[in-house]
Amino acid sequence: MYSKIRIIRFSVLTQTLQAFLTMKMRPILFLAYMISVVCVTAQTTLVAGDIAFTRYHQTTNRFDFVLLRDIAANTQIKFTDNGWRSAGLFRNGESELVWTTTIARTAGTYVRIIGTTPTLGTVTGTAMNFSNNGDQVFAFQGTMTSSPTLIAGLQMNGSWNTDATNSQTSSQPTALVTGFAAIAISPEVDFAGYDCSILTTGTANEIRTSVLTPGFWWADNSSVVAALQPTCSFSVTSFPIELLSFDVETEGLRADISWATAWETNNAFFSIERSLDGTSYESVSEIAGAGNSQSTIEYKSVDFAPRPGRYYYRLRQTDFDGMFTYSDVVEATFVDPLRAEVKVYPNPAPGEQLQVEVWGYHTYDVTLRLMNMQGKTLWTETPETSAGGIKTTAPLAGLPSGLYMLSAEYVQDGQPVRVSSSFLRQ
Repeated sequence: MYSKIRIIRFSVLTQTLQAFLTMKMRPILFLAYMISVVCVTAQTTLVAGDIAFTRYHQTTNRFDFVLLRDIAANTQIKFTDNGWRSAGLFRNGESELVWTTTIARTAGTYVRIIGTTPTLGTVTGTAMNFSNNGDQVFAFQGTMTSSPTLIAGLQMNGSWNTDATNSQTSSQPTALVTGFAAIAISPEVDFAGYDCSILTTGTANEIRTSVLTPGFWWADNSSVVAALQPTCSFSVTSFPIELLSFDVETEGLRADISWATAWETNNAFFSIERSLDGTSYESVSEIAGAGNSQSTIEYKSVDFAPRPGRYYYRLRQTDFDGMFTYSDVVEATFVDPLRAEVKVYPNPAPGEQLQVEVWGYHTYDVTLRLMNMQGKTLWTETPETSAGGIKTTAPLAGLPSGLYMLSAEYVQDGQPVRVSSSFLRQ
């Protein structure tokens, strides 16, 4: 966002003040007669894809658009039907119209402009002058003749042209990607608009993708048909980012954590949080976000578990205003690269089954053995195993109270290995 500050000073010069000046009074006495009012106007700086065109009527110079992000009061969006040259910048000689919102508007706000008359806000400048043989309209901020920031583009001429050679042709700016900030309606018709029955509630990206799909538009040369089409009412679900993936891969006690976003809005930073029980989490690292982005961004981080076992990870995303959201939880198992670990629970064990988990073995042939403290085997099992570990149960029915041992036995480098964990039977 940027601010434009305008300072207006009002001076009241009376005979007394003139006397003060004649007497060369100190400056502070002169300033006592000055009243200064500072008025600040600010607008939201937009980027490609922040609005989407939803409808046009060539014969009445009408075009509609929907906001896909919140904007501040006094935000201006400029529109032109000048074509875009393949070498960059607009042709000249056609219309430029400025729409200004007098109040803050939320994502989902729908605006219709016919000539110079808007349904919301105010309009200055010259109305579009669409040809009934095809035309185009662009939304932008900045100066049309000097590196404008392009926001959206609509081609009514059937398809984008190689170059802007006359008032009815335009190339497609590289900044306006089809399906994200640009759409071309084919074949050329006088009236066209988005079919409101398809999707009007969703995230900004979902609505953007739907609205900018040409197959989801009605199109006709009849004003009667156009008059029967309803005006859309959109509801944008506000999410600061679209998370494409969140993955955790382990090797030994190391976790390689990666995630990707499709777009970001006011995203300050990410926090990677880890938990032993899936309930209580601690932050283990922070990674700066991109702020605002309309392209895919990939992130990576590394974490080291304090000991072998099963852990839970989640991603916390925090906005610049302190609001935050969480990703889904991802489970990760860490193993000691040198030996296995056996975990049994509950301990003490009052019921008829004991939960058993084993990690870190270097063979798929693992035997579990339940013994009393005299070394007598009470139960054995060779469960199905995987690289992620073993999870099974051992039967305790009929065992008297006392101390017992649960062992995992396997062969590593030709040598037998036994790893045990004791528990109390109640």
